[in-house]
Amino acid sequence: MSFGESTAYRLEIEGLGIQPVSSPALEQTLADGRVRVDGLLRTGLQREEATDIARGTLESSGMTAFVVDRRDNTGSIFTRWFAQRPLVRTWLTTDVPATGAATVGVVSSAGIAIGSVVHIDTEALLVDTVPDDFSFTVTSSGRGHWGTIRQQHYAGDDENANPIVSVERPLSIEGRRAYLYRYILGEDDLSGFGTAVFTGILTKDARLEADGAVWSLLIDPLTELLNQDLGADLSEPTSIRGVFYPSTRPGRFTLARSTTPDITGVTSDREFFEATGFFESQESFTAYLNAPTASGGLALSTRLNAWAGITDAEAFVANTGHWGIRWSGTDFIVQVPEGSASALPLIDGTIQVPDDPSALPLGVKAIVSGGGGATQQGKVPRGIFGAAALGPVGTGALSPLNLYLGGLVRPSAGDSIAIRWPDDTEALYEAVSADADEGFAQVRSASVPAERGMFPGQLPEIRVFRTYVTSGSLNDFRSALLANAPVLANRGGSPFVTSFDFDVWEFELARAAGGRSFLLSRQYIATESIKLAEFLEEEFKLAGVYPILNLAGQIDVRQLQLPTSTSIASLTIDDSVLTPDDPPRWERNAFGSISVGVLKTGYEPIQDRHMGTTYVVRDRIALGMRKAPRELEIKPKSTELVAVDQAQAVEIFSRALGIFGRPYVMVTCSVIPSIMYEATLGTIVKFSNASLPNVLTGRRGLGTENAAAGLIVGRSWSFEGEERGTLKILISDQSIAGYAASCSVRSNALVSGTEYDLTVDFMDPLNVASIAPAGAVLSDFYAVGDFLEILEFNTATTTPVQGTVTAIDDDTGVIRVDFDSAPVFTGNQYLRFADANNASQSQQRYAYYADSFSELPFGAKVFSA
Repeated sequence: MSFGESTAYRLEIEGLGIQPVSSPALEQTLADGRVRVDGLLRTGLQREEATDIARGTLESSGMTAFVVDRRDNTGSIFTRWFAQRPLVRTWLTTDVPATGAATVGVVSSAGIAIGSVVHIDTEALLVDTVPDDFSFTVTSSGRGHWGTIRQQHYAGDDENANPIVSVERPLSIEGRRAYLYRYILGEDDLSGFGTAVFTGILTKDARLEADGAVWSLLIDPLTELLNQDLGADLSEPTSIRGVFYPSTRPGRFTLARSTTPDITGVTSDREFFEATGFFESQESFTAYLNAPTASGGLALSTRLNAWAGITDAEAFVANTGHWGIRWSGTDFIVQVPEGSASALPLIDGTIQVPDDPSALPLGVKAIVSGGGGATQQGKVPRGIFGAAALGPVGTGALSPLNLYLGGLVRPSAGDSIAIRWPDDTEALYEAVSADADEGFAQVRSASVPAERGMFPGQLPEIRVFRTYVTSGSLNDFRSALLANAPVLANRGGSPFVTSFDFDVWEFELARAAGGRSFLLSRQYIATESIKLAEFLEEEFKLAGVYPILNLAGQIDVRQLQLPTSTSIASLTIDDSVLTPDDPPRWERNAFGSISVGVLKTGYEPIQDRHMGTTYVVRDRIALGMRKAPRELEIKPKSTELVAVDQAQAVEIFSRALGIFGRPYVMVTCSVIPSIMYEATLGTIVKFSNASLPNVLTGRRGLGTENAAAGLIVGRSWSFEGEERGTLKILISDQSIAGYAASCSVRSNALVSGTEYDLTVDFMDPLNVASIAPAGAVLSDFYAVGDFLEILEFNTATTTPVQGTVTAIDDDTGVIRVDFDSAPVFTGNQYLRFADANNASQSQQRYAYYADSFSELPFGAKVFSA
């Protein structure tokens, strides 16, 4: 059976220079060098997803794409991209910022030329110049090439830890995003993008099937991104790394020449050394001591070698892990005790015999620091944290409140940092500045912390609590998450989600919040590893939204609402789009019911506990119908900064209980592909069909005059051969009118007498959030003959003035009203339906005055525990 559309498909994999297509008509070479080659089979191409609107979860399935290999004069086309190892590989030696032009350091630039496509991690970069044998440059526009996502790249400490840089093709396509595009032949531009119908993540690299001619690509749905860990690098505590001496507490020691191996034979030769700054390791610290002053060092070797009888002097790190100073000669070098309390002594021993003297060259003597003492343990002291009376705390690179963190943790400004000292005392600080590249943070607290020494073997335990939002909404959390991802993802510090994956949530979240301060003023802190899906699930339920996949495959949200007969439908499902060979199915209460809501408050992120009141909301009507309680629990991992009270707890659960505490119907139907782009999750539809039950009459048949309003909560599409889709539509089994419409008056113009043209919109009177669905127009709610009244917003002294609608202009947003008496236009004014006793026929479809949050009250009782 044909449904009238001839289609073709294109599969795009980020960073891959070849795109399989299902029709020769789509073959071409793109301006960026990628090629579209016929070979994509339609077998296995599909899309399926469903949302649980009450519990804030989203489920979807992946697909398997099959590609038939092709041959040209150089061999098998797809095999070259799926199997051949890159011919040119090297290693990254410099960090690359998340965005912008960059000079990229590599072990060797051999084989890299102007115009080469270079792959680092999962980003492709277009080479602009190759200035030398160890680097190449990239312009800002050359970042994120071939559909990849710009991101920060980190060089390691050695070749084995450095990211591999490959030319032309990536080392692997596992974990990369894949996009399926649909073309309607004869309508769409075949050289264009087409329409995105699926976005996913490649589960693994391509597999060659047993026939030796077909490659298979297993693609997970985009929702797999939600299974990444939020705060993955926060799972285990870390400590400091390297050696750091602030300006107020430098590392200091004095060396002298002696004729005896103690200070009794000290001569007048003496050198004083004072070290400040950060050193990544003991080796880099000793290199700093030896380096000449012209290159920023302390010139220890030069200064000691100037003494008569001393040669080959240098600071070194022994194979035991101890550090010290060694030299050749007949005289000795000894440490003179430093009496000043304003410095940290670096060597706590005098002359020490090496653990293995035979390992030293003949005639070489050495001081090996310490003897495994209780504090320094023979290694370079790590520095001082905190402030003493000796000087100011200071800011900047040499502040004593700086921390250089070990491991993969990368702090950001605003994060909370907890430090537990070896004596089990603990303190919490705020990172006032940070550098994710360096793993550095400068902290502060209510009072200046006391000075503490940090020595090897006695280092503090440090935990970073990543602060995404100090005070804001779930949309602010989304923005912070997307901003962190390109910088932290390659360190394991953030899920790699971007605006390519998450659509804009602001509009729907603002509508659902309705100005509630406890939803708009929250703190979002990650203290340990948690799946992003688990985190968002609780936040979605709290915010009164549910997740969907939009047409492009991005994760979006929709306000939780009960479709009614007056809801604005985007689509009509009737016999014109239903497939005749697969009649629709009807089921009451398919998902079960909900009769009790449990809200936990006062989340304490450091203790990972909810310390506030637990509110229990019981729907008495639902419990009366079904005696066994069925709970919906909300336990957010964000913290409210404005207290939640009992009434607000009822508001939070009112939408879910209003839908699932009452009877509802699930309709499953098969539809033709012409509505594929419109029938997305969260779409409100009107449903009519001659075979389905009419719950009002008890007979079969829903006609256009009594079409049921429903919500698409599940859908699947098969793109194989004859395309078709299956929709799951949630329909209310209640006789509930829609919310009474209202609109804000922005300006007025007198027509004559008491008749005015009012320019209006659907933003709230304070112009903060929309109070109507996207795309709504005046005639969706109002009709000529309706009785309206004008009021001033947020005042108890306003006097409503009633009038009758005489004309409506959707294009200009003007509604003409003939008032009973001339209104006084002051303050923020709005229009709403007038008294129900005067209602016109069109107004009778609507309910009347709801509460201050535009919600109808329901029979609930709230308890707190």
